[in-house]
Amino acid sequence: MHINYSKEVVVDFCNMKIHIGKRIKQILEYRGMTALVLAKKINKSRENVYDIYNRESIDLSLLERIGLALEHNFFEDLYNASLGNYKESEPMKMTDKLIDKSINIEESIWKEKYVELLEKYASVLEENKRTSFNMPELKEV
Repeated sequence: MHINYSKEVVVDFCNMKIHIGKRIKQILEYRGMTALVLAKKINKSRENVYDIYNRESIDLSLLERIGLALEHNFFEDLYNASLGNYKESEPMKMTDKLIDKSINIEESIWKEKYVELLEKYASVLEENKRTSFNMPELKEV
């Protein structure tokens, strides 16, 4: 591994049998994302993303942004490569347990919002009842 300590911190993946550009493209395709969508997420041009596909080294802050956009930990790939344990494979899929947990959390959030809206609606109806009984009748002139 070669780290350049100039302006940017750049990691050279060449000696670790990992082509970071190809790995980024692989994860992007696995996620079903286009280069344009990734470009927007990392605030770069589409052409720049295509350039990234060809890179064997990359700035760590850029790699972090790409990882966040693609929801993939490229630093884990780097770590495994440094140990000699890296095999280019499909990204890890979310387990059913994680998917179920995420769905349950989202459902409970929406249920809470629904109950909150119902309570507000009930209080508005109650207020309308009170005010409508106390209003004097209007007489035509």
